[in-house]
Amino acid sequence: MLLTQPFTPTTPDHLALLRQALDDDANLIARVQEAFAEERMQGLCRVLDGRPIAFTGWRWKDAPPTFAQLVFLHSEADVTPEPIAALMDDTLAALRETAEVIEVPSPVATPAFHAALQAQDFVFFERCTMLRPLAGENLPEAALPPGYTIMIWGDQHQTQAEHIALAANAPNEIDAVAVPDATGKHLVEILRNMRIGRYPGIDRWHAAASLVVLTPAGDVCGYIATVVAQEMGFVADMAVHPAHRRKGLARVLLARSMAACQLDDLATMGLAVTTRNPARALYASLGFEAATCGDVAVWWRDGRQAQWRE
Repeated sequence: MLLTQPFTPTTPDHLALLRQALDDDANLIARVQEAFAEERMQGLCRVLDGRPIAFTGWRWKDAPPTFAQLVFLHSEADVTPEPIAALMDDTLAALRETAEVIEVPSPVATPAFHAALQAQDFVFFERCTMLRPLAGENLPEAALPPGYTIMIWGDQHQTQAEHIALAANAPNEIDAVAVPDATGKHLVEILRNMRIGRYPGIDRWHAAASLVVLTPAGDVCGYIATVVAQEMGFVADMAVHPAHRRKGLARVLLARSMAACQLDDLATMGLAVTTRNPARALYASLGFEAATCGDVAVWWRDGRQAQWRE
């Protein structure tokens, strides 16, 4: 008999599945159990004749809950596609009660889960981390168009920069589809928290490498947000207002940010980009090379992902 029930990683049989999913990493297991106990994470389990054979686990990234991340999609070996599809049906039915967007932020290894997501209108995007050595390198230079100026990102620029973030990441932009954090209130909140050093996973905001570009009238029309993480400079976000694109402003922002990181004795510069984003060609021209790549899957209630289905 097949049925779906809440996933509870404290019971022995459910815990056995979690151990498989996390390669028996005791620290990670304890953290996930704590997240479930505190209801920061939820999940469902597919059970066959009283034995759990597959589970899902998700977390909400906002409140009220509109942005869900499916962190776990795991099954025992040799589970047939039918129970996995049924588990995905139940999981997505629960999430779609309130979700505007659902993201699977890690590659989906199990073909049956992959197929089930595609059947539910998810679209897969490849995202890559690109790296560029700085130590001992002759860095490229780039000239600003006449009338434009670059300044270090100060408090006086924050409001205008947030408006640029929203204008540059319209719903039809690929990163606004493939990276839900790069949209609307999520991106604005991230930029604010990074500037004050309250974003997880970064060591500090790199003030000298975080820049804004100003129009001849003195208005912000682009920015680069750079942080230090894992002992390297990392471009957290870069945006240019659509009305000021194709002028070389992004190239100047990135080149100057790289120079500031090199001056700070950081040996490497990194960034993340969706493979089909045209900006990837710019990064490659400045010496960035793909280091790691992996697929993410995204579903939006308004269906904006469909335009990017291959």
